[in-house]
Amino acid sequence: MSNPSALGETRRPALLIVSGLSGAGKSTALRALEDQGFEVVDNLPLSLVTHLLETAAAAPSLHSRPIAVGIDARTRRFNASDVVKKIRNLNEEGFPTRLLFLDCSGSELIRRFSETRRRHPLALDRPAADGIAQEREVLAPLRRAADV
Repeated sequence: MSNPSALGETRRPALLIVSGLSGAGKSTALRALEDQGFEVVDNLPLSLVTHLLETAAAAPSLHSRPIAVGIDARTRRFNASDVVKKIRNLNEEGFPTRLLFLDCSGSELIRRFSETRRRHPLALDRPAADGIAQEREVLAPLRRAADV
């Protein structure tokens, strides 16, 4: 039998974690995923991801929709190594989880921050290049662990 509900089981929703550098297109990617039918949550604290998945698995109307979660350096209590461990644990618990990491050249990011006149979230009182360098270092474990 391929129908889990026929066996009294709940189907576990698929999860795509979207991360990457500030200004590299995470918001655009999340909007595109939402347009494709994903349930999307941005900046969800890592501690709430399991609860979100369990809630979705228990709701018959939502469990068939994949979930995309934006997690990056702005997320509360962010730690890239913890995200990598969480992905591994979720996969072991039967929640199929993949990581999409968005990157962009430093010069393009600086141009984007300059054009929007926004400050880099990790360099509010310094040049954007400083924040970009710091963010690359902080996000390195995620970049290495990314599926895409």
